[in-house]
Amino acid sequence: MKARLCLALMFLLAFVGPARACTIPVFRYALERWPASRYEVVVFQRGKFTPEAEAALRELNRPAAPANFTVKVIDLNGKVEADLRKVWERESTRATVPWMVSLYPDEEEVPTIAWAGPLTAKNVRLLLDSPARRQIVRHLAQGTSVVWVLLESGDARADKLAADLLARELARLEKSVKVPEQPPDGVKLLTELPLRVSFSVVSVSRGDRGEEGLVQALLNLGPKIAAAPGPVVFPVIGRGRAMIGLHGDKLTALRLEDWATFLCGACSCEVSEENPGTDLLLAANWETLLGLAGTERPRPDEPAKGRKTTPKSVAIPPGLKERSSGTPAASPPVAASSEGRWFWAGAGVVGVVALLAGSRLLRPRRGRGRDGS
Repeated sequence: MKARLCLALMFLLAFVGPARACTIPVFRYALERWPASRYEVVVFQRGKFTPEAEAALRELNRPAAPANFTVKVIDLNGKVEADLRKVWERESTRATVPWMVSLYPDEEEVPTIAWAGPLTAKNVRLLLDSPARRQIVRHLAQGTSVVWVLLESGDARADKLAADLLARELARLEKSVKVPEQPPDGVKLLTELPLRVSFSVVSVSRGDRGEEGLVQALLNLGPKIAAAPGPVVFPVIGRGRAMIGLHGDKLTALRLEDWATFLCGACSCEVSEENPGTDLLLAANWETLLGLAGTERPRPDEPAKGRKTTPKSVAIPPGLKERSSGTPAASPPVAASSEGRWFWAGAGVVGVVALLAGSRLLRPRRGRGRDGS
C-alpha cells in the first residue's frame, strides 16, 4: 500500500505541476506572445514591369502600415522553385502577368493560395487592408477576448439567424465564462490591458468588393467552407489567428460555448502537435499597439525563416479537434522555451524514477506467478 501511495505521489509531482505552470488565458497568451505567421506574396512576371506595375510593386514593398507578409518576385523566364512552379501552373489558365498570389503560411508541398489577382495598386490595397480587418485589429488590441467574424452568405434569413445566435449566446457567455485567477508567482502578463471575458462580432458580406482580400482568405481555408451555403463564423484571437469556421450543423450554441470556454481558459504554454487555426493577413504594428515596443520581456523562440513558420500552440480539447477538409495543415511546432525545456526535463526524470521505483516496489514476491497464483 505504501509503495502504491509513493508511486502516486511521484506521478503527481510530475504531472500536476504543468497544469499549474501557466494560468494566462489562451486569448491573452496568443496576443502577447504569439507573433503572427507571415504570408508570402509572390509576384509572377515575364521580363520587365510596366510603369504601372512597378508603382504597384513599390506600394506592396512599402505598405502604408506594417503587415505579416513577405514579397517574392518570380521571373517566369528564369529558374522557378518547384513549389512555386506548381502554384503558377494552377493559376496560369486564368492569370495574366504580372500576377500576384498570396500564400498561407503552411507546410504543404504545394502552398495553398489565400488570394490571387493582377498586380495593381488597387489590388495591393485590397489584399493588405480593409475596414473589417481594421475593426478586428482594434478590438483585439483593446483586449477583446475573441472577435467572432461572421462571414455572411447572402441569404438574408440565414444570416440573421446566425447574427441573432451570436448576439444571444455571446451576451450569455460573457457572464458565465470566467478567466482563470492569476497567481502572483505564475507566468506574468506583458500588457496592462484588463483581463476579462469580452466578445465582439464583425460581420463581413461575401459580396463586399472592399473586403475581397479577407473574404477570399477565409473561404480558401478549406473546400467545406467555400462550399458552405450558409453563413460561417470564425473565432479570432491573439494577433489575428482565426480558428476553424463554424457553419451548418456546427454553428450551434453548444459549439460557441465550447470555443469560448477553451479560448478563455488557461493556456498550457506548451508546444503541441496541433496548432489551431490560421493567422489572417492584417496591417498592424502589434508591438506598438500593445505598448511592447522596445521593452525587455520574455519572448517565444524565433520561428524558422521563410514560409514554414508557426507560433507556439496549445493543446486542443477533443471536442474541438475536427478541422474542415482541406484546411492548411499546421506547421511543425517550434521548440519550447528554455524554461519549458528545463521543466519538462525535470518532469521526465521524476517520471522515470517513479516508474523504476514502482516497478521495483510492486514487483511480485518470489514464488508467485504473473497471474498472482
